[in-house]
Amino acid sequence: MINYRPSWLDSELEMYRDTVCRFIDKEMAPLDEEARERGNVGHELWLKAGALGLLCSDIPSEYGGGGGDFRHEAIFYDAMARRGLTGMNPSVHTVVAHYGFMNEYLIARMYADARVQRIYGGTSEMMKEVISREL
Repeated sequence: MINYRPSWLDSELEMYRDTVCRFIDKEMAPLDEEARERGNVGHELWLKAGALGLLCSDIPSEYGGGGGDFRHEAIFYDAMARRGLTGMNPSVHTVVAHYGFMNEYLIARMYADARVQRIYGGTSEMMKEVISREL
């Protein structure tokens, strides 16, 4: 096995990585098969990950995040990938959380409005299709 240590991995991040790995090995991995069958990892796991500060770790602490940066997120994703775990998707959670902080900017609100209009339009077209099949 190659003992590779990234240049960006400092002692604080090594401690964080150890916490992440313990969480994954103790909480996620034993329930992975069950989560795959169920189609989700369940609320309990999300709550435990949040309590440990593993979610939104790159969002500033003044906004309720972990106060870290992308390296913290990368450590979590890497640890899950190395174990072949796919049931929990914290990247989606992080994107949604980041988007929430963007809404204070006019361009973000305009983009959201444009996307909503497009989704509504698509929904109407889909409903017409479904209704016409039933008639």
